[in-house]
Amino acid sequence: MPLEGSGANERSSLLDSKARRSTPLEDVRRSDDLSHSVTVDGSSASNGNDDTTTSTDSSQHYRTYKSRFLVLFIFLLTGIQQEQIWVTFGTIAKQTEDYYDVSSSEVDMLAAWGPITFIVGMLFCPYLLERRGIRDTMFIAVLLEVVGAGVRVFAPPGRSMFALVHLGQILNGLAGPLIAAPPAKLSAVWFPPHQRTTATTIGAMAPFAGLAVAFLFIPFLANNYGMQTMLLWQFILTGIITLAVAVYFPEAPPTPPSASSEVQRVSLKNCWSKVKGNRTFWILSICGGVTSGVFSAWASILSIILNSSDNFTDSANIHMFFRSTSWIGFASTILGVIVACVAGPFADFFPGHLKRIILIMFGSAGVLYIWFSMALEGWLHFAPALQSTRAIFVTAVLGSTFLNASAPLFYEACVEATYPVPESISVMVLIGLNNFSCLVFQAAGMAGFFDKSHPGRAKAMNWLMTGMVVICWFLSLFYKEEYRRMKVDAKHDDDDATPRSRLSENDGTDNDTEHRAVAASSSDHSIQ
Repeated sequence: MPLEGSGANERSSLLDSKARRSTPLEDVRRSDDLSHSVTVDGSSASNGNDDTTTSTDSSQHYRTYKSRFLVLFIFLLTGIQQEQIWVTFGTIAKQTEDYYDVSSSEVDMLAAWGPITFIVGMLFCPYLLERRGIRDTMFIAVLLEVVGAGVRVFAPPGRSMFALVHLGQILNGLAGPLIAAPPAKLSAVWFPPHQRTTATTIGAMAPFAGLAVAFLFIPFLANNYGMQTMLLWQFILTGIITLAVAVYFPEAPPTPPSASSEVQRVSLKNCWSKVKGNRTFWILSICGGVTSGVFSAWASILSIILNSSDNFTDSANIHMFFRSTSWIGFASTILGVIVACVAGPFADFFPGHLKRIILIMFGSAGVLYIWFSMALEGWLHFAPALQSTRAIFVTAVLGSTFLNASAPLFYEACVEATYPVPESISVMVLIGLNNFSCLVFQAAGMAGFFDKSHPGRAKAMNWLMTGMVVICWFLSLFYKEEYRRMKVDAKHDDDDATPRSRLSENDGTDNDTEHRAVAASSSDHSIQ
């Protein structure tokens, strides 16, 4: 219906004045769980808490639904469980050797299947996400998880059926990229602009949360109830999560949460041409991907680095907290999740500052790792407190915390820099570099390059890790911030004021004019 009367003119003038006063970044901050949607004629349509909506050609509105939090929670559980299954035998390495009568290198191979299968699976992941959608991709992922967890249960003690354990790790590893790629896409499809970074952060932190849970529960179950019972419980939990995905994991909400979420993405065959010359994207991918991969390799040999002295041990005894490499891993993982869950909402509340936040985190990690490396070399003898056992513990934990917490920010920055390239492509390139870098150093470790008889090589890896963080901090200084997706959402808010103003000034405007105004506004966001 056209706007009529002085009330309509006053309402239109008020909307126009608000549009002029607000900035694009302020426009992006939409209210949570919108209680109404504004149509082009300036009226309000009640939404309430229903997960259903209707739209007509004469209205342009976006809504969010409370069910998005349930979808994100189910996704989080899926990621946590996949990580637990992957690291199962690494957390109880000695017990695994004794139970299956295998060597330490064979136990290491169980963990190596993760990055190996990830690189294979990432070749198919973008196709599944973009052609089949999030729901089908997640269902395939949980099926791989539950079958992988199930076949391990049938491997008896001894090495006669140890191949079943390898098969379980391979199947679970193939689910890795199907869970690693969706966080940015899930947040774009379900969450409004002012919650996207937070949602991506929560989804991307699932592996870290899985590590922390695995550290606590896998040794507890294996030591108190036996290996077979522990594997059975993992299978049961994975089955429950699989059932949850099957029962409720919608592809998308009934109404998109933002203008950018309904823009058609670049086709898969044209993605490479869009990203190959994008310098910002490649700087972010190298800094976020390669550094994370080297960090993962460094963390896997941290016990060798620190246990070369008599001050540290692998024991998880709480009384040896500051001398335990196990507690370093646990504390840095938990703090990384906490800091990330603070940084994500901070980035949402102050949009347009991802680069500054990344530089602060990488800069802090770089300073802490330099301190850590110098303390291990004994170069801080002029201040003994700076190279004490507690100082080494604290610098290792905090350095790892800042590095872990920065990962989701790189996801969002890459997506913003490459939009409207599908989110799965941008994230998979970054994570692919991560896994490739990790695999290179894991292969060196399996070849014995970093074994306990060569502590000097492990220390060299420590300096490589420190150097990568420092170099990538300097490299990050030169990338140009781009917020293409955010601009689409902000531009939509600006454009919405124009048709209202036009209609209010012409009381005789008919519905056809309204339709043309909406079409003109929407055409700005289509991909040619």
